[in-house]
Amino acid sequence: MSKVRLVPIQQAPKVLKKEYGIDASLPAIRRWWQRRIYPELFVKIGRKVYVLPDKIPLIIQKEQERQLSKKPRNVYPKTQDISTDEVKARVERVISSVLNNR
Repeated sequence: MSKVRLVPIQQAPKVLKKEYGIDASLPAIRRWWQRRIYPELFVKIGRKVYVLPDKIPLIIQKEQERQLSKKPRNVYPKTQDISTDEVKARVERVISSVLNNR
């Protein structure tokens, strides 16, 4: 049987920062537990919640795969190709409507 290292949730921010360089606050880590964001990272024994810091590399790998599998979002909307004549016609319509409203 292999040893499992358990860290109380109160000490988790220090351990994650020291060992993995992850700057997570205690409220953030508690939110992960409450919302089941990373369920494999936590274990509850009795009334206490513990963090399994040895699972961090697995979580990092899963997050990388998830982010790489996401479809990149289109930052710029598709532009329409319109001819110069259409642009001139639209401009003339706008100008005439503005002049007619005076």
